[in-house]
Amino acid sequence: MGKKKSVVLLTLITIVIVVLCAVAVFPSFHLSVFKEDSVKTWNPVVSLYDLDEELGGGYTARYYPSGVISQAEYESNCISIEKQEPSELEEYKSSYYKHGGVYLSKDIDGDHVMKKDGENYVVDPAFEAWFNDTAELIGERFSKMQYSTVNVSVSDDYVLEVSVPASGSTSSALQAFAYTGDLTVSDGTNEYPGKTESATDYFTSFKIKTSGASAYIEIKATDLGSEKLKDFNENYSSSQISFKIGDETLVAPQGSYIENITGNTWAIGVTSETSGEVLAIALDSALHFEGSSSFAFDLEKTEISSYEAIYGKNGKIMLYLAALIALAVAVILPIILYKGFGVAMAYGTMTYFLIVAYLYAYVTNAVFEVSAVSALLFIAGLALIFTLNSRVYAKIKEEVSLGKTVDSSVKNSFKKTLLPAVDVCAVALIGALAFLIGGAALQTVAAQAVICFAAASFVCLIWTRVLNHLLLSAAKDKYAFYRLKREDDDE
Repeated sequence: MGKKKSVVLLTLITIVIVVLCAVAVFPSFHLSVFKEDSVKTWNPVVSLYDLDEELGGGYTARYYPSGVISQAEYESNCISIEKQEPSELEEYKSSYYKHGGVYLSKDIDGDHVMKKDGENYVVDPAFEAWFNDTAELIGERFSKMQYSTVNVSVSDDYVLEVSVPASGSTSSALQAFAYTGDLTVSDGTNEYPGKTESATDYFTSFKIKTSGASAYIEIKATDLGSEKLKDFNENYSSSQISFKIGDETLVAPQGSYIENITGNTWAIGVTSETSGEVLAIALDSALHFEGSSSFAFDLEKTEISSYEAIYGKNGKIMLYLAALIALAVAVILPIILYKGFGVAMAYGTMTYFLIVAYLYAYVTNAVFEVSAVSALLFIAGLALIFTLNSRVYAKIKEEVSLGKTVDSSVKNSFKKTLLPAVDVCAVALIGALAFLIGGAALQTVAAQAVICFAAASFVCLIWTRVLNHLLLSAAKDKYAFYRLKREDDDE
């Protein structure tokens, strides 16, 4: 390639890298497009990252089934009744049974989780079966969000406790995933399915989908369900239509909300991809849930508390600083050691940074949390790039010392180091893919490992070689480009 073409291409590549880096890390800037009021705010790509609990903290929710109350609530109610209606206190106390740190309602009017068995009260087997099935259901819902860490546990046998990292979808997930009962759709007057039908007679699945910058829930309906959705569109105001799980409204359409895509496939618009993911998971799991719907959680009594990040408030800043320092070293050190080839390595390193930064933000529809391990994987990719490219440079020096020309040495060096580099990259990628396929609890980490090693492999095996060729074509002195000495210099 000619010198002029190389310079033009390098200039374009530089501009693209600089612009993408600005979009990736610059805090925010405004773009006015001809009109005075036409202003858009561009937030950095790194602001899209969710943090795991070690860096961002999280939330813990305690769900109490109807008929199960905490000791604090029981004692508060006793004090209140004693002040207002003292004669009713003993009756209230007799209606509950103490079980560990909670109180269970007996078989009386209203909610109950216990029933009389001869002279004694025992936990209703139907309630116990419902609680076990529902605990499993809620655990599955949270696992589908692919949080890096989720802890679903049972406290006092009949209180469900969920701990998740803080993210943009945490609040809606903690609420919607606790909805239990049958899935129904209402037109404001009637509810479907009817008493002799089930939700699966109307729908087959709910999934989150994207179209450009917008997101929607894709509904796969049966012929009957499609007929009903069509009827809704033609004869009812969208504000009357709502999807419910039990007694809770999960999706209440507004505006032009339900649309037919094709055949029995329909769409419900959502405000964002993350909120739509929560809704789709809740709807789909309720559709296929085969457990009892006779009981439910008392969501007004749900206790939600937050916990701080393990690394403190500055953990995120420290993480980013560590990654940026490693990036700066990976860019500057090769230039000092290898001169022109080091410049090619620096371009490749910045390209690696951009690939990882953007894929970390956009690679998945679910929560893709950044952790201390994410930074280590990023640094591991940098180390892989530096190590493999350093071997290429060492081989070039070796070839030149044998009396070969620079062009011949570069060509032979890339050729001789290619297969060993492919082997190293393949081992790294296959290991990451194995974790991604087989490690259910490590999917987020494994996916990040795949991103880092795939990006590093591209940079090492292809991109640095292309950049080296462009820079070498534009160089006046090829020996000086690689910081090499001519034999006649020694003489």
